[in-house]
Amino acid sequence: MLDGPSAGAVPTIGSQGFAGIQPADAGNHHRHNVSAYAEAETDVTDRFLVSLAGRWEDYSDFGSTTNGKLALRYQLDGGVAVRASVSTGFHAPALAQQYFSSTSSRTLNNAVTGVPEYVLVRTAPVDTVDARALGARSLEPEQATNVTAGLTWGIGGLSASVDVYRIDIDDRIFLSSNFVDAAGSTAIRDYLAALGSPGVTSVRYFSNAADTRTTGVDASARYRWELADYGRLTATVAYNRNKTELTHVASTPAQLTALGVRTPLFDVTERTRVEKGQPRDNLTVALGWDVGRWGIHLGTHRYGEIEGVVATNQSAANVAAFAQGSTRFRTLPTEAGSAGNVDVIQKLEARWVTDLDIAFRATDTVTVVLGANNLFNTYPTRNIATTPQVSGADTFGVFPYSELSPFGWSGTYYYARLEARFQ
Repeated sequence: MLDGPSAGAVPTIGSQGFAGIQPADAGNHHRHNVSAYAEAETDVTDRFLVSLAGRWEDYSDFGSTTNGKLALRYQLDGGVAVRASVSTGFHAPALAQQYFSSTSSRTLNNAVTGVPEYVLVRTAPVDTVDARALGARSLEPEQATNVTAGLTWGIGGLSASVDVYRIDIDDRIFLSSNFVDAAGSTAIRDYLAALGSPGVTSVRYFSNAADTRTTGVDASARYRWELADYGRLTATVAYNRNKTELTHVASTPAQLTALGVRTPLFDVTERTRVEKGQPRDNLTVALGWDVGRWGIHLGTHRYGEIEGVVATNQSAANVAAFAQGSTRFRTLPTEAGSAGNVDVIQKLEARWVTDLDIAFRATDTVTVVLGANNLFNTYPTRNIATTPQVSGADTFGVFPYSELSPFGWSGTYYYARLEARFQ
């Protein structure tokens, strides 16, 4: 029996929960495609440049598509240029998205016997019985439209640019929600068992689940000082701010609602991952000094705040226990759980991560580099901790940091590198 927060509970069977790769998960799949590409560019005047490109492709499994791009650039006085472009794109579902198959296991207490038993958790290809039975459809290609506009300029040692953009992607391919029976129900398990898949209690699959729109701005600047006997000093600043929104989400398949499954095709966990799972803003500041045979480069990157769902269907008592910690979170009324419960969305704070390297060019072909990644030993926000009432996002302390963190959780990394270049 377990102790600690799970005192008295029955432990998981075996040393780990992966039962092994099943023969049915293996596969051999292929496709072929042919394409033709053409591009033309001309100076309409000594200041005005026009570029036009087109691409035609034919896929053995998705038919043909034609896409194009128009780009314009106009040179102003003072080293300033205006640029803009519009283009379309096409992405056929990757073979891994069409055919990826994975089966793992976990332990559940049988509601009738009370005895722990292995059950199977599947990521199923869309053309399998398990996926089709729960509403999967053949994947369609993603199609995109991209519009950008911006300025560039270069004056003396300064070069800089700023661009705004909007990217619309239709029929974007995502993993679906994880479809599992509600507490006390075995509808999915019984249904799949009747179709020849006994023991499967959880299924997810790739789906053209949503359309998205990403808008943002990129800005960067670099200045270089020539210091004569003191070498060269280069400063770089780059900033990005963007926002991704779901403009359409596919409805839940009728096969699921008929089984009493309330989880939508694209649930709050997946929607939050798309809209909030990447930093809204990123800032990079770097300084490099090269003098003689020495080079010193210092850079720091600020990763903006992100969010991720860490617990669903939580009671007010559980949320009160979460609130005793220092990790910030917000709540939403639960999407597929009990009335009055909430889903918990954790906020990962913005962090600065700094890198440093010092290089010595021993000869014209050999360079020795000493460096440190994450120089100041920065760690992400800690996961919501396990309490006696509920297993938190840290899984009883095994995973103290979120998998959603845009940088690692291993702290400072020191290294030495020997580089050799051959003419």
